[in-house]
Amino acid sequence: KQWYQRRVRGKKRSRQSKLACNRVIDDSDDSSSDVPEVVAVPVPVKSSVQYAAPVLDHPKLRVKIKINESLFFLPVKPNQTIANLAEEAAQRYRTKVGILPKLSLTTKDGAELDSEDSATQLLVDGDELVGVIEEAEHVGLLDKYLETCARLSVEPDLRDLFAGATSQISLSRSLATGKQLECFFTTILCCTGIRKLDLSFNRLSKEVFNTFCSVLPTLSSLSDINLSGCGISNSNFPKVSQSLTKLPLTGLNVDFNGLSNCFVALIELWVSLPDLSSASAVSCTLNSKLEISPELAEKLHQSNILSLNLSQNFITHFPRLPHKLKSLTLGGRSIENSGVRLPTTLESLCLENCDLNDSNFREFLSDLRSIETFRAPFNHLTSESVVDLAMLFPRLSVLDLSSNPLTSEGLETLSLVAPPTLTLQNCKASDVTADVITALHGSVSVCDLSYNKIDYPRICKGLSEEIRASVICQGNRLIIKGISSATR
Repeated sequence: KQWYQRRVRGKKRSRQSKLACNRVIDDSDDSSSDVPEVVAVPVPVKSSVQYAAPVLDHPKLRVKIKINESLFFLPVKPNQTIANLAEEAAQRYRTKVGILPKLSLTTKDGAELDSEDSATQLLVDGDELVGVIEEAEHVGLLDKYLETCARLSVEPDLRDLFAGATSQISLSRSLATGKQLECFFTTILCCTGIRKLDLSFNRLSKEVFNTFCSVLPTLSSLSDINLSGCGISNSNFPKVSQSLTKLPLTGLNVDFNGLSNCFVALIELWVSLPDLSSASAVSCTLNSKLEISPELAEKLHQSNILSLNLSQNFITHFPRLPHKLKSLTLGGRSIENSGVRLPTTLESLCLENCDLNDSNFREFLSDLRSIETFRAPFNHLTSESVVDLAMLFPRLSVLDLSSNPLTSEGLETLSLVAPPTLTLQNCKASDVTADVITALHGSVSVCDLSYNKIDYPRICKGLSEEIRASVICQGNRLIIKGISSATR
């Protein structure tokens, strides 16, 4: 009990002392004159929040460095020398072009910078420098491709393309993925050695398409490109066209792309390429809804195009064809309704599925005296016109009349006037005699009679051993290798 009372009295004294620390006793009060004055003293409180001392950052310093036609924007690091800056610019140039140069830097007006000087002391933000190549180490495309694949984490499945000579690269039907194509285009960026590039039937996704269009103008030596079936459309053709106009192209193939509304834009692209000699746009659904201006038609007429293929389109009104044209392929539309005027300079002509028949062929072909190769498959020519047709062309060496209803009579007639190379597949010729085979053997170098219902085992009994040895008969194939190798 005594222990408990002492503990209670101790707690009371503790509370009274705490209250006394929080007040000041007034001197005027007589009742407390003998009590000393107690003043509350504030105790500093240590905060748990820590404030970092301010760090003074270096001002940003960035410069532009031009190496040949490439321009780079680089940051200048603290304590970096001019030599370090030149090495960094050289590495960026190598990544882009594939050449590792040894550089010396000068100002825009030609003042030389010493390699040991501090870049931060000599340069100010936004300075423009020039990288002068003193010597260069070429990096092979294969090495560059492997580096690119490693950087983008892509398997190098296209390495075989860069293993040999790279002046002609074919990626046709490669089934490459978008990332693989991205690595491929990044690798060939600024490659001046590529002259022929075949990308046919590789679908270019939207992401890859932008890279492709940025890489194209850098291929300064590219003269022939095949973009068949690459997914080019009405919406993205203008961007492709803009990239192609910067190249020295002589050959351009855009077959099997959906360009229904781009016939005028395609002609504008052709005439913008002064060296273009071969152009092909097969099955692109081209039509003549947009009118071709007289000025554009005249430019096409005066162009240097020698070979043109517009087969399987919906063109109902043809402009004036190039005046130097040597080879032309049309098809899929009636020639009578096309309004086309065939130039007399033609040496090779293909009119596939153009409604050519016995009554209209003279109207379109009679002035073409320079024709050496004539192909007219899937038309309506019969045995009544084959002699006149063959005799229209005094220089004829190749004739293809496949899928015309010539019958055996037309085949017999042609055996007397056949050019050296004759193709008559699927011409409804069945009752062919051994005399016709013998005549063809003596007048042609090669005659293809495949897909006709010719009973060769029956007629071969009447052929000489020499002729039987020259005939290839396998299933529906029947090919005669003749003895004539000269044109008429």
